[in-house]
Amino acid sequence: MALQVADTGKFMARCRDCQSTVVPIPGTVTLRDGYNVGHTQFTVVPVSAGKIALKADIGQYVARCNGCIVDGATRDFLVIRKDDPNNPNVQFTPELLPNGNYALKSNSGQYVARCNGCSPTASARGVTQDTVTVHVDNPTSKLHAQWKIIPVR
Repeated sequence: MALQVADTGKFMARCRDCQSTVVPIPGTVTLRDGYNVGHTQFTVVPVSAGKIALKADIGQYVARCNGCIVDGATRDFLVIRKDDPNNPNVQFTPELLPNGNYALKSNSGQYVARCNGCSPTASARGVTQDTVTVHVDNPTSKLHAQWKIIPVR
């Protein structure tokens, strides 16, 4: 599947060496146009209690990482780095919103969202202004924290 953010229509994507990290983490998460390439496609792995993990095309999972992005405007960014879907940082609770979009709640209690200009290194490298973070408390009226699920075959 692909995840399309509701406000800009861009897609969540694995991005190698796109942001400077405090510890060596080559895979981070940004937004891209289109979803017809592997790095924008994820496999949903059910874990427990209604939670899911998102497995990237390289076999690792999307994870919340606290303080990992150099000079990040918010503490929690999404990265690709865990091999275990049972790690709490890779587990998200999908919530269906009244408008048909989904929100992804992390183990911190906050929601996955697009963040424009939040990673100075992604901007400086010319990669993108849009990265994916965990910083929204209530996604209901925040389109940048709402996702459309696009089936991919």
